[in-house]
Amino acid sequence: MVDFIVRNRDLLKLYKSEDVSVGAWLAGLDVRYVHDPRFDTEFRSRGCNNQYIITHKQSAESLEKEYRVRASYVYDWSVPPSQCCVRQNGSSIP
Repeated sequence: MVDFIVRNRDLLKLYKSEDVSVGAWLAGLDVRYVHDPRFDTEFRSRGCNNQYIITHKQSAESLEKEYRVRASYVYDWSVPPSQCCVRQNGSSIP
């Protein structure tokens, strides 16, 4: 995918958000989706977890607050969706 973007960079339109840009650029390709739970893609940040490789833009203060207020989780693909997400504090995601 990176090779495709590099080779076609002069033809690709840049949008305001990098995720929108990359999504638009790759939409026509036959890309196989692979879920990596280390990407924090929940609608609100799951806070700080050393396992993550990316999370929403956060200040140090907001990450500390999120870590205390909104416990992290790793999606469990081996169980039904209703049981997928037990947060580190024992609560679950509906």
